[in-house]
Amino acid sequence: MNPRADMPPKQPKASTQSHLDIEVIRDGIVRLKTGGYRAVLRTTNVNFSLKSEMEQNAMIFAYRNFLNALAYPVQILIRSRALNIDNYLDGLKKYEEAQENELLKLQTSEYIDYIRRLIEVANILDRQFYVCVPYSSGGDEQVKMLTGLFGSKKKYEDTYFDSAKKQLQQRCEALSSHLSGVGVKSKQLTTKEIIQLFYDIYNPGTAQLEKLEINPEELTTPVTTFKSKQEMEEIEHHRQASQTVGT
Repeated sequence: MNPRADMPPKQPKASTQSHLDIEVIRDGIVRLKTGGYRAVLRTTNVNFSLKSEMEQNAMIFAYRNFLNALAYPVQILIRSRALNIDNYLDGLKKYEEAQENELLKLQTSEYIDYIRRLIEVANILDRQFYVCVPYSSGGDEQVKMLTGLFGSKKKYEDTYFDSAKKQLQQRCEALSSHLSGVGVKSKQLTTKEIIQLFYDIYNPGTAQLEKLEINPEELTTPVTTFKSKQEMEEIEHHRQASQTVGT
């Protein structure tokens, strides 16, 4: 008698997604498990110190108007990370290999070495700026209250998602207009760009080495779980034992 046959299979480990507040990312909108919705704007930066005194005063006045126009809270995120110029260096390397002029080939090689040493010594950082725009649906209580009106929770969520998407787009357009007065350009992130952003945030080390190649349209399941070889063997043993008992 196999003692493992009577043992129930181990429960698969919870996926990473179960520990996040994100429920779904669709159409450039993040829906949270709490019922809230978020859109993300990527913005440019402005070198305030290089502006003249008149320009600085104008920017301060425009930024004050931007803050006074807010009827809801926003989150401003500044991400600093080591500058990754691997693609740039790879392009230079290909140019060096294709170069027929020996002098230019040597100069290109020396330039590549110089850039690599500069990055290692200077620790140059790449700063990215984001504005997180919120919209609240009222939480789970509102979902429960209105589920009966729409017939199902999914139908309600789809209907409210479209409404939240429209509201967030209007807010993003208004914010972009106010930010342009400060001299800052902005763009709403797409679904793929939001996924890439969260991938970089939660995998800072891996993101530097492995690029995330993903097409959101090809995703067929919201949760991916991992089972080790041992766990799969235990599940198979339990399945076979159940079939034996049944016969």
